[in-house]
Amino acid sequence: MNAIDVQKKCVVHHHGGILFQLENALHDVQEEQGQIKLSSELKLANSNSVVVGIEEKSFEVDKRMCAAEAKLAEVNRKNTELEMKP
Repeated sequence: MNAIDVQKKCVVHHHGGILFQLENALHDVQEEQGQIKLSSELKLANSNSVVVGIEEKSFEVDKRMCAAEAKLAEVNRKNTELEMKP
């Protein structure tokens, strides 16, 4: 084996090592990306759940407000009737 063959073999070996490192780095990045995606999806699901809970509470508050307004209207009506009695 002459010096040029040895040099070519070293270059190929060096590039192979770099390729291996790049493949490992790519694998790590893809794994991290998968973890971030999963974490994001879980956070989105939790956020959606919170929104649904808030909407349900808002609906309940609106329902109670309507009931309170109806009671107030009834009280006002009865008060008006009492004021009109001699």
